[in-house]
Order: sequence, then structure tokens, then C-alpha cells
Amino acid sequence: MTPEEEAQIRKFNNELSADIHVGLVMIGDGRSKVFEHFCEDLIRLAPKIRLTQEERKPEEAPAIQVRHALVYHAIPLGKELTPFLDALSASDGGAENIPTSIRDHLKRIHVPAMLRLFISQQCPFCPATVQRIIPLLEANELIHLTIIDCTLFP
Repeated sequence: MTPEEEAQIRKFNNELSADIHVGLVMIGDGRSKVFEHFCEDLIRLAPKIRLTQEERKPEEAPAIQVRHALVYHAIPLGKELTPFLDALSASDGGAENIPTSIRDHLKRIHVPAMLRLFISQQCPFCPATVQRIIPLLEANELIHLTIIDCTLFP
């Protein structure tokens, strides 16, 4: 983690009005350690983040469970950190930033919609895409998003 990222997380913590609960899903492989180290740094820099750790089957993938409908199979560093922190605090503007016509379509979804977004830290478009898709979760509770770093999980 860079000093700039650490400063961004500290600032994020100082602006929080309440604790945030985040889950860490471990499966006992080397990738799990990367997730564990990131989360240790995250809660060290942002003590208002409360971490719950859970062991799962090896055939699953390590993850950061941001909330019920949002799972990160990615380490959100670099340009991915801002959308991740916005998702944690739900300060990304939420459903209000979605155009009315799209919001109306989203309200008509009556079955679960499972979205998978593949990202890469080298991609200049991924952070903006993440930032645009996360508000969909607030528009309809049946929409679930899994963000997958394609370099960690090819």
C-alpha cells in the first residue's frame, strides 16, 4: 500500500460517522493471505471498519464481503480504492445518480440479478465502471455484484 493510499484510508475513516462491518472470506490458500494482509492494513488505518473473518471451502475464492449484495474478489488498491471506499460508506450518491429511465427499469426487476464485473488494476476504465455499477445495488435489492480481479483469478 502506498503512502497516498494509506492517507486516503485514514481520511475516509475520519469522515465516517459510524462503524462499518466488512467480511473477509478465507479459503486457506496463498491468495487468502493477500486478502488478509490488505484487510489488516485497512482496519489498522480505519479503526471504524469492523472485520469479521470466515473460512470457506477451498473450491471457493477469497473475498471481501462489503455488504450483502457486493463481493470483491479483488484487492482494491490504486485507482480501485476510491470506488471501494465509496461502496463501504455508500457515499457514492446511490440510486439518485442513476437516470430516471434506468431506475424505473431497475425497479421492475423481480428476480435476482447476479452481475459479475471483471477488473484489472492496469485498466484505466475499470474504476469508473465500478463506480457506475455499484449504485445499481441500491436501486434494487435483488441486484448482486461480484467484482473479480482477472489477474488474481484468471
